[in-house]
Amino acid sequence: MKGKLDIEVRESITALKKMLKGEKNSFRASRLIALILYKTGECASSLEIAKSIGYTAEAVEDWFEKYREAGLEAYLMANLWGKIQFNDFRPRYMCAN
Repeated sequence: MKGKLDIEVRESITALKKMLKGEKNSFRASRLIALILYKTGECASSLEIAKSIGYTAEAVEDWFEKYREAGLEAYLMANLWGKIQFNDFRPRYMCAN
């Protein structure tokens, strides 16, 4: 399975959902949802998470690597604008089909 993740999410599901409820930034909210999907077992790979939240598997893998290296705050802050090209405001990553 492409993008099989092997990481321990230290925060509880309850804590992550509480953070999500108060989050106003959609990019940070997507990252919290990714952690929740993984922690609950709903998604086990970066590809499954990516399909669920509308990002690429590579982006999700980069996020989880940042989480592994530096923790939750770094995970939530790293490259928040990575999905948008500011010169034309179109999504950088397009789905096939």
